[in-house]
Amino acid sequence: MDFIAYGEKKLLAFEVKSKKRISNKDLTGLKAFKKDYPIAKCYVIHLGEKREYHDDIEVIPLQEALHMLPNLLDYAG
Repeated sequence: MDFIAYGEKKLLAFEVKSKKRISNKDLTGLKAFKKDYPIAKCYVIHLGEKREYHDDIEVIPLQEALHMLPNLLDYAG
């Protein structure tokens, strides 16, 4: 896992990958974190072009993630 953001109402975990395709191996760290912190919302940011879901981990293309980052980090919501 590359970084964590947290506040009063949210716990977010991010993995950043410099590749276009995400495999199950890439999700190992986030899955372990999610076991310890089930309330966490987990994301993989990658260089691919499509958004995917692997169980409860959201995989987001870099360009899309940059646009939505302010909303993700809004702790009031």
